[in-house]
Amino acid sequence: MPRPQPHMPPPPLSPPLSPLVPARRGATGRAILAVMLREMGGSHGRVPGGYLWALVQPVGTILLLVALFSAFLRAPPLGESFALFYATGFLPFLLFQEKVSALGPCLRQARPLLAYPALRPLDVLAARAGLVVLTQTLAAALILCGIALWEGGLPAPDPGRLMAAGAMAASLGLGLGVLSCLLVTLAPVWERIWAILSRPLLLVSGVLFLREDLPPPWREAMLWNPLVHITAEARAAFHPAYEAGWTSPPAIVLAGLAMLALGLAGLHGQRGRLAES
Repeated sequence: MPRPQPHMPPPPLSPPLSPLVPARRGATGRAILAVMLREMGGSHGRVPGGYLWALVQPVGTILLLVALFSAFLRAPPLGESFALFYATGFLPFLLFQEKVSALGPCLRQARPLLAYPALRPLDVLAARAGLVVLTQTLAAALILCGIALWEGGLPAPDPGRLMAAGAMAASLGLGLGVLSCLLVTLAPVWERIWAILSRPLLLVSGVLFLREDLPPPWREAMLWNPLVHITAEARAAFHPAYEAGWTSPPAIVLAGLAMLALGLAGLHGQRGRLAES
């Protein structure tokens, strides 16, 4: 007769992985990509033309500025192209503005998604920030190529200054956007306050003028506006005669990173409230 086998207890079930352990890096990348694709459809999917509006909006603004100011001015404040002058001022400003606008209400709008344990607030922030950078970079490249085709060419940009302008706009928008996300979490009225405060930014950020053209009291005051440094650096990249030696890219990038660190630390402290909302 066969000898009875001893009863062996079943192996213990392995506990589920915590959403914060390093083994989840691949899942985090897939989650961010999924949120980015969802945001692309949610932002423009219900509008005729879809994602094309991400390009149409800045093109329409630049064309309006060109038509308005070329009717009153014989030449732009810098160079010979009205389109290039306003494009190099408006495009980096738009990158900053879109980042802050997208990240401020980010977690409030993504509450249904945060119910899934595989998705963290940081994933949603990273997805929105990445989508804004990709969208605005593509829009800027297409717009500048269009200007080059229309006008028969553009001056070769300085890659160092162009990257500096992009880094300033991206870091400042990311830092202020994450900080705004924290403020919206603490006090939802901040979203309305920022909407009011940001309205005059286009007029005081060097998009429509050069800082050097202002009278002395305002000329020095403009140095405290980081967006003036960004637009001046972008213009200097395409206009070799414009030195703009007063810009401070390292200081602007560090200011953006400091706001980012403050915002992330604050959101980490509010993780209990985010989980309950």
